[in-house]
Amino acid sequence: MALNKLFLVPSLQQTSKWLVLSNHLLTRMLDKVGGAEQLCILTARGLMGLFFIYFALDKFIAYSDTTVYMSSLGVSGLLLPFIILLELVGGIALLVGWQTRKAAVSLAAFTVLAALVFHSDFAEPVQSILFMKNMAIAGGLLLFVAVGAGQHSLDAHSIVLLKKAKAKPKTRTKARAKSSNKT
Repeated sequence: MALNKLFLVPSLQQTSKWLVLSNHLLTRMLDKVGGAEQLCILTARGLMGLFFIYFALDKFIAYSDTTVYMSSLGVSGLLLPFIILLELVGGIALLVGWQTRKAAVSLAAFTVLAALVFHSDFAEPVQSILFMKNMAIAGGLLLFVAVGAGQHSLDAHSIVLLKKAKAKPKTRTKARAKSSNKT
């Protein structure tokens, strides 16, 4: 009995067929979403949006603890509602791709500011890591400022609608023309 039949090892020809099929399926999937670039933009926007939504809700749930932490670093707890609102609205805007560039630049500025205020004690290794995490997030957000929201977004949809509205010539219907002539 052949060794490959005993262990159910696929032949090179079978493996080749699977590779061709998987490549075909991947190509069709990428074509449907507009290519790898659009899939990456959509995925990144979703992950980044969910990140800010999660931490906005976390701050809301642990409101008093967050206020105490902010106060311990000399930041007024009165700013917390605005921070939660910025993270929540900005995160939702990123998630759905609405006003993406504005949301991204606002969240990037906030993230850099938060890193400087809350994570600038480089004597503590954890704070250094959190500082660099915030800088990386700000860098990712700045990419959205550069490339926009991508094809699968409310931004792209509204651009299409605006182009359609501008392309339609304004014609008057016969009924309107007759009624305006009577007056």
